[in-house]
Amino acid sequence: MCGIVAVSCARPCVEERRLVSALDAIEHRGPDGRGYWISEDRKTALGNVRLAIIDPKDEGLQPMFNEDGSVGVVLNGEIYNYKEIRQNLKDEHEFLSNTDTEVLLHAYEEMGVDVVHSLRGMFAFAIYDERKGTIFVARDHVGKKPLFYYQGEDFVVLASEPSAIKAFVKNLSKNPLGAFYLFAHFSPLPEQHFFENVKLLRNGEYMIIKDGKVIEKKKYYTLKFDKRVSDITSYVKELHRELIRAVEYRLIADVPVSLALSSGVDSTLLASIITKELNRNDVSTFTVTVKGAGEFDEVELASKVAEELNLDHAVVEFDFEDYIKLTYELTKKVGLPITDPSLVMGYGMAKAARERGYKVIIVGEGGDELFFGYPVYKQIYELTLTLSSLPLLELPFWVVKEVRSYYNKALCYATLHKLVTARGLSLRSQCCEAFPPELCDLLVLSYRVLESLSAPRNLAERLLSYEYNQRIPNHLNLKVDFYSMAASVEARAPLLDYKLIEKAMSLDPAWKRYIMMKEPKLIGKLILKKYLSEETWRKVTSRKVGFGQQAKDVLMRIAEEEAPSRLKSSEILKKVIDPNIFERYDTKRLSFVAWQVFSYSVWEEVIATW
Repeated sequence: MCGIVAVSCARPCVEERRLVSALDAIEHRGPDGRGYWISEDRKTALGNVRLAIIDPKDEGLQPMFNEDGSVGVVLNGEIYNYKEIRQNLKDEHEFLSNTDTEVLLHAYEEMGVDVVHSLRGMFAFAIYDERKGTIFVARDHVGKKPLFYYQGEDFVVLASEPSAIKAFVKNLSKNPLGAFYLFAHFSPLPEQHFFENVKLLRNGEYMIIKDGKVIEKKKYYTLKFDKRVSDITSYVKELHRELIRAVEYRLIADVPVSLALSSGVDSTLLASIITKELNRNDVSTFTVTVKGAGEFDEVELASKVAEELNLDHAVVEFDFEDYIKLTYELTKKVGLPITDPSLVMGYGMAKAARERGYKVIIVGEGGDELFFGYPVYKQIYELTLTLSSLPLLELPFWVVKEVRSYYNKALCYATLHKLVTARGLSLRSQCCEAFPPELCDLLVLSYRVLESLSAPRNLAERLLSYEYNQRIPNHLNLKVDFYSMAASVEARAPLLDYKLIEKAMSLDPAWKRYIMMKEPKLIGKLILKKYLSEETWRKVTSRKVGFGQQAKDVLMRIAEEEAPSRLKSSEILKKVIDPNIFERYDTKRLSFVAWQVFSYSVWEEVIATW
C-alpha cells in the first residue's frame, strides 16, 4: 500500500521540488520509504511513498523499472493473485524482489493494457512506457483505491489524494458543484469533485496519457447481472467457497494483520472464517465506540464474539471532544471534507491498530450490499408501491420532469428517496425547497448519467447497480481508504472482492427481492450459523448497528451547536442548500446533513491555510 504521483507534460515542466512537495503531502500513506524518478527531458515523473507490507525490504521500493529501464511503475494497493500471475510469465524476466509491484511491471510488458483483466486486488497504478511515450493508469474493478487527476493546459498530474496535486497547480479552487453533489449523492461525482478540474478516475476504468493530454479513456470493467441462479442451496455453497478464498487473499502479508470487529454479521463472519476455516488465531481484533452510544454500543457483543473465537481483542473509545479533534486531524491529512461521520470512528480505530504495531486491518465494508441487507432496500420497495399510485402532479416539478421522460418511474422515486430522504429531507416539497431550483436539473441529469451505467430493469438489481457504480466506489471505498491511510494502515475488504461480488449478484432477482423484503442478510446469516454457538449467533443476527448510530449524540450536538452557524457563514454552502434548513425542519432528522455542513466547513478552514 502506498501513495503515488505521476506527471506528464507537453514541454519540460517537472520540477524536483514540486515532486518532493507532492510526496510530502501524502507521506502518511507511506512512511516506510519513498522514491521518485524524473525523465531526462523533464516531461515525465513518477513518485511513491511506501507502506511496506509485501516483501518490506528495500528491493520493494518504487518506482520500479524493467531490466533496460524502458518501463516504470508506481502502484498503490495490492495485487492479491500476483503469485499466480508470476508463474504464468515468461522466464526471460529478471526479478529483484518478491513484490506484487514487480509482477505488475513485467505482466504489463507481456500484456499491455489488457493486464487489468488478469488482476485481482485493490489498485491504482501508473505505468510509464518510454517506447510509446505514454503513461498508462488504472483503478481497480470496484474502486477500492482512489486516483485523482488534473488536466492542465499542457500537462496532467495524477495522485492518490488531491493534496499532492496542489504541489503542481498554483490555484486549486473550490468547486460549488462538488458541495452540491455532497448533499445529493453522499459524495461528489467523479467528474465534479471538491476542487475545480480535479477529477476522480472511475472504478474499472483506465486512461492513457501522452504529452500532457489524456488520449484514451476506457471502461474495462462493469458489473454484470446476466447470470441467474435460482437454486439457493448450491448458491450458498458456491458463495461460501468464494468468500473463503477472498478472505484468504486478504491475509497475504509479511506483517501482522488485524480485524475491525463490530457486533454485526459481516465482521463476525470474517472473524469466523479467519479462525475456523483458515486457522489463523494470530489476528487481533478492534472494536470502536463513542461515549453515550447507549443501546447502539457494540462492545459487549463484539467482545463475546472475540472470546468465543479465541481472538485477542481491544476496545477503542472516544467522546465528543475526541471526535472534533480527530475530524480536524483527518481533514488536514486527507485534504478533503470528511463526508461521513464513520470516517472519524474508522480513523480512531486505525490509529489504535497502528499504535499497537499493525499495518493491515481487515474490514467488513461491502456486506450490506453483498448480502442485500440494508433496511432502506425494503423501504424503497414499499415506497415504490405507494408512490406508483400517486398522481404525478402532486410531486415536485423536477421529479415530474424526470418521470415523464424516463420509463422507470419506480427507480426515480426510489433513488431520490434513498439519497435524499435518508438524510432528513422528504421526497416531496422539502427536497425541492432544500436545493435551489437552478440546481435541480443538474441533480436529475446526474441520475441519468448513473442510470446509463445500469443495465438491469428490475428494481432490486438497478439499486445494486447504482450501489456498485456510484456509492461504493466514490463514497464507501474512498471513506475506507482515507481513514486507514491517514493512520498509515492498509484496510482490506474481502466483501468487496469483485469475483465474490459477481458470484453474489448471480442470484435470481426474485430471491434478491425476497431477501430485501423479508430476510435481510439471509445468506450471510446462513453461512455464519456454521461457526458460532446458537446463543451468540442469535444475538449477532438479530441486530443491525451502524457507525453513525453509535455517534448519534455527537451528531445531535453538531446539528444543534455547530451546523446552523457554519452553514450561514459558508458562501458556497449557502448557494447549494437552504441556509435556514435547520430552523425550518426537525433537527433530529437532519443530523447527517448537519455533519456534512460541519465537515465541509472544517475543510474550508483547513485549505484556507494551504
